[in-house]
Amino acid sequence: MNIDIKDLITLDGINRYVVASKVLYENINYYYLININNNKDILFCYEDINELVEIEDNDLIQRLIPLFFQNTRNILKEYSNNN
Repeated sequence: MNIDIKDLITLDGINRYVVASKVLYENINYYYLININNNKDILFCYEDINELVEIEDNDLIQRLIPLFFQNTRNILKEYSNNN
């Protein structure tokens, strides 16, 4: 799969999400998704071959959140340095 930050994806054929952050952790791509119509609807997913699977493990989510934050912070720094 080739999904990047800021990409829009449709899940379940209905809900559209923006990729807020993406990290590679233990050789697995993880995604932080925000519903574009309801920003309270967020998902944490991982890439499994050609599909995204929602993460159910709260401990894993807690480990990923700082990584998502750091990745987004780095992207914002790059953006501000280029402008």
